[in-house]
Amino acid sequence: MKLEDYNLKKLIGKGAFGEVFLTSIKGDSKKYATKMIPREEIEKGECMKFLRNEIAILQYLNHPNIVKCLEVKKTKKNFYIINEYCNGGELSQTWEKYIEKYGKPFEEKIVQHFMKQIISAFNYIHGKK
Repeated sequence: MKLEDYNLKKLIGKGAFGEVFLTSIKGDSKKYATKMIPREEIEKGECMKFLRNEIAILQYLNHPNIVKCLEVKKTKKNFYIINEYCNGGELSQTWEKYIEKYGKPFEEKIVQHFMKQIISAFNYIHGKK
């Protein structure tokens, strides 16, 4: 698929090296998350090695509790890593919303649910070495 087929709709996050956009594909109703990383920032020093490593690991892993890397694109200015979109944001954001709504931290049953998912993902990764 060509980069022109992707529509970066809305900024949903920022990291040390780039920004993440809510993305759609022309003719498709699914949502995706696209990490846009400026090449001039990442091609300095060891950063490129870390980016290649991140991409290789994400493409290798296939687990329901690990975000899937669907595609990687490159232009003269940027790298684009297209991932599946996980509605709800990061766990820390969910934590904050819960406290805001209920006035208390997660109940133990909810923590157990999240820990089960995290441990399952770590067990899978460990099994892949």
